[in-house]
Amino acid sequence: MITITPKKNLESFVELPSQLSELLINAEIDQILKIKIRNGRSERTFQELFDLHENTHPTIEAEVLFEGDFSKVHGIGRNWNEGKFHVLGNTGDCLGEQMTGGTLVVEGNTGDCTARGMSGGRLIIQANAGDHLGSFCPGSMKGMTGGEVFVQGSVGQFCGHRMRRGTIIIGESSGSRLGYEMLAGTIVCCGPIPDTVGLNMVRGTILILNPANLSAMSHLEEAVQYEPAVFRLLLKYLNLNKMLPTSIDPTTSHFTRYLGDMTMDKRGEVLIAS
Repeated sequence: MITITPKKNLESFVELPSQLSELLINAEIDQILKIKIRNGRSERTFQELFDLHENTHPTIEAEVLFEGDFSKVHGIGRNWNEGKFHVLGNTGDCLGEQMTGGTLVVEGNTGDCTARGMSGGRLIIQANAGDHLGSFCPGSMKGMTGGEVFVQGSVGQFCGHRMRRGTIIIGESSGSRLGYEMLAGTIVCCGPIPDTVGLNMVRGTILILNPANLSAMSHLEEAVQYEPAVFRLLLKYLNLNKMLPTSIDPTTSHFTRYLGDMTMDKRGEVLIAS
């Protein structure tokens, strides 16, 4: 296992390059130490900012372990595509950006734009995530197109912005504009929701497991009382994989179905547990 720790408290933000993930997967230590990374307005080598050594951890099995405070480090796990990546501590923005496979686990909070452009793999955040989770990369019109994201805590604003495929599970509350301009995919929120859910959504499903009243949301239209078998399977799957909070009943099967956005032909759906 490759373990990486900061040499000291970082005063300026660090932007990790996309090729770092491939070097970590292949354990190319010499190239990793020499790779150039952006640190504030200057450029430094990896070994100037971080310590790297190969060892084992008593409780963690992973190919790569980041241990320490990485809250000013952006792009951790960018383009990750196989194996297990573990972070002990907080991270900066763009965690798991354009991730295509493998598993990334964070025992801490993450910054904004987590899982941006993600297309595969599994991302588990054991605390809170910032704004624009699962949204789109600059120059793209689509957010995440695949994979699974589980946030045990809360998420910020614009979660699932222009999301195209994949699944996002939120263990606690969501910020405003949940599922904004959502194109497809599934979002499951287990805690309180904001006053704007599914605004301008084209397709997709937002599943709210915490009872809520959407009658004041004029962009949604109440349709039917609903008992879809597929969501019983989804909740069972999440429960078996320990991706569902203990406060949520995995046998929940009765929902009120809302259609929306009404200005977008009402092809999306918001389901509220009832």
